[in-house]
Amino acid sequence: MDSSLGQRITHFRKMAGFSQKDLADAAGISLSALSRYETGKREPNAAAIMSLAKALNVTGDTILGLDPLPDLIAQNSSEALALRIFRTLNDTGQSRVLEYSSLMSKSPQHAQKI
Repeated sequence: MDSSLGQRITHFRKMAGFSQKDLADAAGISLSALSRYETGKREPNAAAIMSLAKALNVTGDTILGLDPLPDLIAQNSSEALALRIFRTLNDTGQSRVLEYSSLMSKSPQHAQKI
């Protein structure tokens, strides 16, 4: 992704399914600061970058455009929601979700047509 820092923050926020307010709250920064970061009117300091990265579940390098890791980023709001729900489960719950997902992916009724 070849874009400005603000555009990357906006991109990852949207991919995670967050509103600006949701992300600002999750990262512990003000909504106005996030808005200025996204529009390029202000650059976040290192602490803000790390807070944003943690809230978005990406690395600081990803936010900075040094390490995009596209496979680790939700592709839409449904994936982002599924990931947030998955992270609330304990190890047993996560194992059961993975087993069930594996079975569903092998079913013609549920598998994507490629």
